[in-house]
Amino acid sequence: MGRKRDQFWDYAEQRLVGRFKCNFCHGDFPGGATRIKAHLAGVSGHDIVACVAVSQEVQKEARAAQGTNKKLKCASSSSNAKERKITSASSSKIMDRIVTQIAKVFSLTTEHSKNKELKNLLYTLCKIHVILYDAQKRQVSDEFVRIWLTKLKDVVDEVDNVLDKFAFLKYQMMNQVPSFSLCNFDKTVKHALDNIVNEVDGLGLKIVNSNPKISLDNIVTSLDDSEVIGREYRVLKSWDLLDDDDDVFLKLKSRFDSLTISSLKRCFAYCEIFPKDYEIRKDELIQHWMAEGFLEPSKESLVMEDIGNKYFKILLDKSFLQNGKRDEYGNVISYRMHDSVHDFVLLISKSKSSTSGIFSQVRSLFVGFDGQTTPGISFKGDCFTKLCTLSLENADFGDRILVEFKSLRVLKLYGHKKIELPESIDVLIHLRLLHITGIYYLPNSITKLYNLQTLRIEGFLMQLPKDLSNLINLRHICIDEIKKATKNLGRLTCLQTLPIFVVGRDEGYRIKELGALKNLRGEIKISNLEKVEDEEEAKSAKLKEKELFKLGLHWTSSIRSADSYDKDEKVLEGL
Repeated sequence: MGRKRDQFWDYAEQRLVGRFKCNFCHGDFPGGATRIKAHLAGVSGHDIVACVAVSQEVQKEARAAQGTNKKLKCASSSSNAKERKITSASSSKIMDRIVTQIAKVFSLTTEHSKNKELKNLLYTLCKIHVILYDAQKRQVSDEFVRIWLTKLKDVVDEVDNVLDKFAFLKYQMMNQVPSFSLCNFDKTVKHALDNIVNEVDGLGLKIVNSNPKISLDNIVTSLDDSEVIGREYRVLKSWDLLDDDDDVFLKLKSRFDSLTISSLKRCFAYCEIFPKDYEIRKDELIQHWMAEGFLEPSKESLVMEDIGNKYFKILLDKSFLQNGKRDEYGNVISYRMHDSVHDFVLLISKSKSSTSGIFSQVRSLFVGFDGQTTPGISFKGDCFTKLCTLSLENADFGDRILVEFKSLRVLKLYGHKKIELPESIDVLIHLRLLHITGIYYLPNSITKLYNLQTLRIEGFLMQLPKDLSNLINLRHICIDEIKKATKNLGRLTCLQTLPIFVVGRDEGYRIKELGALKNLRGEIKISNLEKVEDEEEAKSAKLKEKELFKLGLHWTSSIRSADSYDKDEKVLEGL
């Protein structure tokens, strides 16, 4: 004789194995009859969401039948452990991003204390923070909570963009008006955040601490890694597709699992953007990681480049990267990824696309042609709404692409033909890295890209834009050769990389501009040193205080007097 069917199944519909749908609130949940009773009884517990639409009669009946607290615990423990782990991981990643955003908004609020929109944003983010804290503490893994987390992640992306716009407007207007007031907070994003908070009541979550302690030391990254390597359960499904005998992939998986730092996993997965056999320069890769927000420092003593160097060494030690080309002195100047490792990176990066199959989730895109033809490229406006990295090889670049990809953080343009950037490049206000090969002139409009961290130009460049000193967040200027001097480089106080400095005699072009660049490191070539007046002016460059491992000093070759050589010696002593 079979087991008697529980009467409470009359109030629910059997869905897939181990799931049911409530006939009152139409919510979909994991579990069986005991869990249905807990749901209808309106008693919240671990992973149990109270039904808000049940009639009083049925609720009373469910409470009477529910029994002891022991049964409630049994209902709670019936949820899948893997789902609970995934939800906890997702909430942790979003928590990191929100803490980073709170720090940024707090800084802006301190500077613009009368701005109500900023205060409201700060309050809302703090409220979501403590709600997430409750979800983590209780290990909630309900399907509705996962849906809520997905919505929250999308809104957090939009908040990042809004904060970029705030920073852009701040830098754009700081020299035009004495009293700066931020624009009204984006109503769409505010509405979405309010909806996120309002949905909490139906999820069984609550604010467990109205005054949470947010440690800024815990800020690790400002980007959720689920966008890069796929949601964890999708990655796990990908592993299941692998043959147990595939020893190479299993070893790679073991190494990948041993990467305990989530941001390091994101950095590794990001390497999928490079084609097979691509010669990866260490500094270039680290600058890409920076631009994507993977290297936000957790301590004031560390800079992003230091974290990137640490991550790069770990990937090298794990054999995810191998030594490539060496220079004439035997130093490794580039690295490469083995074909098997590259296939592995593609697997973990594309595991999410097998289920979503939509371009709107793509964050990195490489488009390459052989150079025999140079076709134009067109995209639908709603295709790549979350695209952050775009790399184009031998492809025509025009205003249309700029309009479609306003969220870009990394833009790389290279190939066989000369490139011309349109003046409308300044619409890419989120851009952190601009990498171009084969361009003679840069439009002055790039000096409005106030979030730009890295400018890489391969090939001969006539001169840098005249207002380059506006880019106060610029950290790396990587150029092969330049003819004319650049004005007021000393204002770029974040600058670490400057391979060439052309000395001039006029104010703003003199060698003392180097003295203000306290973070300058690596190598530098200084040309036109005959324009330095004396030893004292040479000392103003403060080269001895900088972490330089290679220094090139150049005087223009011409017919010169004996006195000139005496002056050159004094200048050399001053340097």
